[in-house]
Amino acid sequence: MRKNTPWNLLIFLVYVAGFILFLIPRLRDFGAYTLIGAVALHITYTFSPRQRAAIKFLNARKSIEKGDVKKAFQFIVQGIALSQEKALANYLLSPFVKSKPHYMKLASMLENELNKNDTPFLRYIIASIYYQTGEMNKVFTLLKDLSKKELDIKTIRLLGASMMEKGDYESALKLFKRVEPKRKVPNLDELNVLLGIGLCYADTGNIKKATEYYERVAKFNPSLPGLDKLYEKIHLEKK
Repeated sequence: MRKNTPWNLLIFLVYVAGFILFLIPRLRDFGAYTLIGAVALHITYTFSPRQRAAIKFLNARKSIEKGDVKKAFQFIVQGIALSQEKALANYLLSPFVKSKPHYMKLASMLENELNKNDTPFLRYIIASIYYQTGEMNKVFTLLKDLSKKELDIKTIRLLGASMMEKGDYESALKLFKRVEPKRKVPNLDELNVLLGIGLCYADTGNIKKATEYYERVAKFNPSLPGLDKLYEKIHLEKK
């Protein structure tokens, strides 16, 4: 199933506007032009490199679910050639648990690909797979040597989590702080960074700061996965 994106919403709204305008006699011509524009947008989006890459990643997931890891590998390589948008990993990694051995095999095959095509994006895709399968040492090994320029917020989330798993909370906190959001309404990646900061503070005994970050996250998404863990750590220390 394809995920909703701002482009999907825009195209849908243009279609709706076109149909409504077409039903109004004096605006029918304008409505027709709007519908033509919607069709043009739809075609452009459908055949864009990013959308074609998303389909490749989605096909890779379906192949993994069928146990065809070699085919999944081919789809991933093709998708990477089309687009290197890190959100594409979402098409590959869900649903996940039932196919863990196949994903592990895929990650191993992609690691071999690093010998020919070592890029931050490929490392991110492999690290995302290892993160989901609980191989945090492999996540750390893949990402630890990336430069500051190559460490965007999505990569920092993974690397910071691997540092926390190793018990290196101070390094993880320093890393998360580099991308701490400043805007009033944080997005999902930014909320997870705030959660990571809160967990680091909780694990180093700074309950006051941990509580501050818990409240910041809970204000926008009280059901964010992992937030309950921070709540438990805070109240365990307060007892």
